[in-house]
Amino acid sequence: MTPPTLPGEPLPLVLILDRNGKEAGRFLVRDGENWAGIPIENEGYAPQIDLEPYDLHHFISRRHAVIRKNGSEVTIEHMSKTNPTAVNNKDLKHGEPHPLTSNDTITFAGRIHARFVLEQVPIAE
Repeated sequence: MTPPTLPGEPLPLVLILDRNGKEAGRFLVRDGENWAGIPIENEGYAPQIDLEPYDLHHFISRRHAVIRKNGSEVTIEHMSKTNPTAVNNKDLKHGEPHPLTSNDTITFAGRIHARFVLEQVPIAE
């Protein structure tokens, strides 16, 4: 398996935020599709960005949104038919990719807040 980035390249992450805006979870965005949602146990499906621990009121869809990484380009696409996904407080249209840039805020189902960041990892000497 190849590393998600080259040495010195920033790592793309989705940080889940608590009510106070502090980091409650982090997920690495790998090349290709990164699904955000909740697991489907009887199908053996587990999303790369598992929102179930943060979904206290059960509003997140199984396949709520997909974040795609292709090289340095990262997009998010809202896939839920019921509850919205927003970037920087703007609801996304179902099935339309939206570019993500560092420090964009993501809101899943109006309740789970996250931030997309590019985190620089120090190079070991």
